[in-house]
Amino acid sequence: MKPNYYITLIALFSCLLVLGQSEKSEYIYNQRDTCDYSLVISEYQLDSSGHILLINYDLVGKMTAKYTMNKLEFGKKEGPFEKYDSLGALKMKGNYKNNLHHDTVLCFYPSGKLKRFMLFFFGKEVARNCFLENGNETQCTTFSNLDDFNTMLYLEFRKATSQINYPKESLELGEQGKVFVSFVITEKAKITDVRIERGVSEALDKETLRIIRILNPEFPLIEEGEAVPTKIRVPINFTLH
Repeated sequence: MKPNYYITLIALFSCLLVLGQSEKSEYIYNQRDTCDYSLVISEYQLDSSGHILLINYDLVGKMTAKYTMNKLEFGKKEGPFEKYDSLGALKMKGNYKNNLHHDTVLCFYPSGKLKRFMLFFFGKEVARNCFLENGNETQCTTFSNLDDFNTMLYLEFRKATSQINYPKESLELGEQGKVFVSFVITEKAKITDVRIERGVSEALDKETLRIIRILNPEFPLIEEGEAVPTKIRVPINFTLH
């Protein structure tokens, strides 16, 4: 039997269930503090210039986002992006560099008027200006780095789980199942409080802990301008087939 494993990432602030990495993939995203799941269909396309585009659609087929992807590194955003509201109006556009917001990012009112101007340097917001719909400048509310944090964490898990070694004794005993593990990413982007919440066997639990300790977050979650500790709960599924 060959081992097969995948991860599902459930964070305190958002939930992301990764179901596939084929030409078409699906994921479930849970808005913070709710269990109101919405299904998003993702499709990869080539534009006329040969760039790879990741396009997200809602259940009724409306485009919700469009990202330019890195040609050489699968899953990494690199270049212009656009996001749309439920009525199809452009609500945000900007650029990614190495999978992080970089350079200018603009947000718009449903009317198309500029709402926010932001300047980023590799995921860190360095300047912003906010405007009322009549064009007058106003005080800004703090921009969260939740999207960049989720993307960074997802890539860290992909890198770490690519190094999974299915324990020999588990293979011999036919052990498989989900190991639920939790940990905290601190304000200084360090991994702490790693705990097995529900294990499968001593060997699979031990391998899960080893994988979690490989993670090396680049930065913490920022909410309201402050770095905050974030609790992550991850089921890692070990499957034999």
